[in-house]
Amino acid sequence: MEQVIFQDRVVLDASASEPFEIFAQLQTLMCFPNEPAERRERVANAICADILDQQCDLEPKLAPALRAQFPQYNRSKNRVSLASHGRRWGEAFNAGAYFLVRVKHVAVGENPILDGVAGKVSGRAVVKAMFPPRERGHEIQYESRLHDIEKHSIRLFYPVAHLAAAYQCAAQTVSPGADAGEFQVHNLEFHRIIVQLAGAYADCIRATPELANVADQLIALEWRE
Repeated sequence: MEQVIFQDRVVLDASASEPFEIFAQLQTLMCFPNEPAERRERVANAICADILDQQCDLEPKLAPALRAQFPQYNRSKNRVSLASHGRRWGEAFNAGAYFLVRVKHVAVGENPILDGVAGKVSGRAVVKAMFPPRERGHEIQYESRLHDIEKHSIRLFYPVAHLAAAYQCAAQTVSPGADAGEFQVHNLEFHRIIVQLAGAYADCIRATPELANVADQLIALEWRE
């Protein structure tokens, strides 16, 4: 699968890709937003190989036809490690939750509520609400931990803040209380909605003055059919 990437724009072509291939591209972008295009393509292909393996296991009678249809996703051709994939996927969802709060005023015309009080909130305040101190509020290195979370679990996902927010919103709607990312990977309509929703959140981020530095880094997503 060759991903079409123009500088800070990723084109998702539904007319030339299977739904699970689009899912793999979006998931790779979520998990590795700062990696070069070549690296992201290899990761996306490895995800496709995993999905194909799972589908063949679930439907063994279809396995020969699926293997023949998608030889490029043979496991032997896609030996990219996805060991950090689960952790990055979870961190991206955390970033999505963070940005849903930061853009709430623009998105729905309401101020977010933290600690029972509605009003404008800083990024640090949102992180504190998401990650309260351990040990019953007594954590010596708490401020240091918050700094690390902001640096490694929020800022790294600035280029896909809109996409992370879209997936987090979908997770809260599609599978509340379930593990993040329990979506139908073969559902093209779902992927279309995610991209459309990401575009809407991109507009919200651009309309939020406090997120101007994030807006400058957003990767544009283009959907084609």
